[in-house]
Amino acid sequence: MTPEERQEKFNSQTHALYAELGRFIVSFEELVAEMRQMTSLLAADGTAPNHGRQQQVANIFTADLTADPLAKVFRSILNLALESYLPQSQLPEIKKLLSDLFSRITEINKIRNKFLHGTWHINYASQEQQDFSQAKGIKSSNTADGLRITQLDEDTKSFLKSTEECQRIRDIVRDISLCIITKTDILKIFKYENKKLTRVQHQH
Repeated sequence: MTPEERQEKFNSQTHALYAELGRFIVSFEELVAEMRQMTSLLAADGTAPNHGRQQQVANIFTADLTADPLAKVFRSILNLALESYLPQSQLPEIKKLLSDLFSRITEINKIRNKFLHGTWHINYASQEQQDFSQAKGIKSSNTADGLRITQLDEDTKSFLKSTEECQRIRDIVRDISLCIITKTDILKIFKYENKKLTRVQHQH
């Protein structure tokens, strides 16, 4: 491999890593925005002329919330809205769906914190290095046992996998909320199967 070919490969592979990391960050913020919007819709009573103002008030309260406290507010609003959901006999199954959903939100937020607050060394390579497809770095944190340094090692596929999970969660957040708002049967769209939330596959 010539120096020019090596430089071209370095540029191509590192740019791909930066792009996928950036794509994840954008997708995560889209998830946060969806939770914020659905919280405001669920908090409003749906009657004019107060509906828009109630959404604005809800947005005021959630505007500065980061993902974790926003998710907790969103969950509480969902649970409140479910008090008038019919049929009430579905609630135990719906609660299982929500439990899985919020576990996934918690996990993707942990990944976001690792990705965003990690110290990445994407733009560095040794003289002998010929492959630049791995994003390496460290994430430092203080624990009860002292300083913990976690080694980071990702590639475009792992960044993309997390991005796709963000997008799936965002769609679930939207669809479950709209079911409640429009009084649509949630269990016609989602089911709890093999201990996780899945979409109902409709036969065409």
